[in-house]
Amino acid sequence: MLILTVPASQRIQIPFIADRMTYEIRERPSKMYSWSVWVTAWILVELPWSALSGMPMFFCWYWTVGSPNERTGFTFLMVTVLMPLYAMTIGLGAATMALTAGIAVLVFVSMFSLTLML
Repeated sequence: MLILTVPASQRIQIPFIADRMTYEIRERPSKMYSWSVWVTAWILVELPWSALSGMPMFFCWYWTVGSPNERTGFTFLMVTVLMPLYAMTIGLGAATMALTAGIAVLVFVSMFSLTLML
């Protein structure tokens, strides 16, 4: 399941970088809103989509392996909300540091591989 979050996080980096360029060119000089508001909006918009994309994975995985039912709520929270949110924030952080989408993908894969090794 950790490996499936990598393409989803890489998918959001390209529109993020395009919107970041728009922000840098148009919105920052006009001072309509700050960088932190813009990044917070990106995270809040991606959070429901991350949870929705994790739900089919959770339902296909959890009951087919015969996991106990008393931990269903905690496992659902971790697998469908927190794990995609963690990968998404690493992906957005890599896209924030990189100039192009290709560099962002390389930085993200390196950072995510390091988290899997620990």
